[in-house]
Amino acid sequence: MTLPEVTATWLGAATVLLRVGALSLLTDPALDPADQEQVFHVPGSDIPIPLRRTSDPVLPPGGLPRLDAVLLSHDEHADNLDARGRAVAAGAGRILTTPSGARRLGGRAEGLERWASVELERAGTRVRVTATPARHGPAGMEAVVGDVTGFVVEIEGLARAVYISGDTVLHDDLTAVGRRFAIGPALLHLGRARFDLTGPTCYSLSGADGVALAADLGATALLPVHHEGWVHFSEPAVGLERALRGSPVPVLWPTPGVPVDLRPAMAGG
Repeated sequence: MTLPEVTATWLGAATVLLRVGALSLLTDPALDPADQEQVFHVPGSDIPIPLRRTSDPVLPPGGLPRLDAVLLSHDEHADNLDARGRAVAAGAGRILTTPSGARRLGGRAEGLERWASVELERAGTRVRVTATPARHGPAGMEAVVGDVTGFVVEIEGLARAVYISGDTVLHDDLTAVGRRFAIGPALLHLGRARFDLTGPTCYSLSGADGVALAADLGATALLPVHHEGWVHFSEPAVGLERALRGSPVPVLWPTPGVPVDLRPAMAGG
């Protein structure tokens, strides 16, 4: 069997183009320019929270390919899904997301309960996508921050899977991912998202959290995403590099728009 090419191209924030042989998958499409106004309205209140992007997304040469699926961790925040991202997702073959997100989005959106899986296939390339636990903040804040999911992408012919954390904090349910799957590269949503309105409360992983999670999962590589380009990321690249410097798991630092070959991190048991 000829093993498929597997690359990850970081486009900014949590948006990653994952190419697996003939298949093209896109995570959390946030593709509006930096000058586009974005606001999050706190559910159950009239409190608006401005979200400010500081850098434009970086598309690969030639733009985006035809997308077989969008892997959407959640639909309620503009740094994961914005206006242009919605248009791109609407043209994809499938949108895989949370059950509540699928109800809001309609159309091709499919809601996956935790540990539910779907199969994707094109031109002999086959993958299985499984929804994994994620929690976008402290326990008890789900009604405010909304539901969120991570994903594991298993690829036929490769021993290890790709893990995509989604926006999550470190919590005990994540350990089950490493028990159920042999994880190769872990694409972790870092940045330690914080807002003035809620003080020190964090809504995504810090660099130290990412190191701990990658090690706990038995990952063979850590690829940091979701750490630059928005004001609410409180641990951007300089601080993050310091936090990841001592990682026992090799770190694959992506350059926006440049594919990273994931196959070396996916071979072997």
